[in-house]
Amino acid sequence: MTDNLYNGSRLTAHGSRLTAHEVDSVQFSIIVPVYNCEKYLNKCLDSLCNQDIYTLTNSRNYEIIIVDDGSTDKSPEICDSYAEKFSFIHVTHTENHGASHARNTALKQCQGNYIMFCDSDDFVSPQLISLMTRTVELDNQADMFIFKYFNNKLPADKWPDYNISDIKISDWVNITSDKLCFKVLNNDNIGGFLWNKVYKREILQGHYFDENIRVLDDQPWVIELLCIHKNMRIFCLNYYLYCYVRHNQFGQTRDPRMIYDKNGLSWFIIALEKELTIKNLPPLMHEQIEYAMYYWATCNYYQAGNLMTDETREKVKFLLRKYALKYYFKSGYSLWSKIKSFIRHILITFHIYKKYK
Repeated sequence: MTDNLYNGSRLTAHGSRLTAHEVDSVQFSIIVPVYNCEKYLNKCLDSLCNQDIYTLTNSRNYEIIIVDDGSTDKSPEICDSYAEKFSFIHVTHTENHGASHARNTALKQCQGNYIMFCDSDDFVSPQLISLMTRTVELDNQADMFIFKYFNNKLPADKWPDYNISDIKISDWVNITSDKLCFKVLNNDNIGGFLWNKVYKREILQGHYFDENIRVLDDQPWVIELLCIHKNMRIFCLNYYLYCYVRHNQFGQTRDPRMIYDKNGLSWFIIALEKELTIKNLPPLMHEQIEYAMYYWATCNYYQAGNLMTDETREKVKFLLRKYALKYYFKSGYSLWSKIKSFIRHILITFHIYKKYK
């Protein structure tokens, strides 16, 4: 372990709120929106609190910003109990406005130089902070780091154990904003997720979530960030530091009625359209965003056209007419993806689509 793993004044694990001197020591801010997740919240917060940075340095260089989004179960009490025990945890209780509003509230409170996100039903590696601290020390000019994640469960129920002293910049993979934008839009394993990325606070200044989008809100936020900051220094890291847990395959984000109403798909597409108005957008980004709009339109209309409002249905039909072939064959999407979109388009033309009751 290097001596400079953690540079800055030490924070106490218990006690009063952070002083101005202690705030200067905060390197990372972790945002956790919370809504009715009492079954999983303890595991999430325990993983964030039990970081080995404290064992290694007897100090903490991070804060946890929790925003309770009007929970009606025991989540608020659980959040408050952790805040009472740990001075680096801050809790705000709001009325229910959705995850985007909760994240925006937290972004205004962050003191760290780098910002992370964690969903309240997921959990993280005990090495998350120590690894990212060392990573930032090696390259403090990077704007974003992306790490790997496990889907649903850990292999052998155990996190990989990384030797932090062996970390080398040469092991990282540099990726440009336009190529990352394509990976996000193409549902690559990097994904449009918030939680497998670490963002330099400077690039997030004034960059908030669209609170009109109640589902699928993370991808447009990531895409817009990449479009605005076209020359970011971005690295992909070969460390598994997050476990994404899907507790209910029929949960809110997969419920067709949530996705296809006027606050779902239509606002998602409007968000993508907005990115096309950004000045000097690289051609690759422009083409992929337009194709993504076509892809989502065909996919969602076919999946649940009968659930859409008239407004959304007309919006989708307009996109199908506008982008059907314009960038279809120029897109970098896989051939299979293109074929599926084209087949769905033909079926929709004859009013054939899946129906949900």
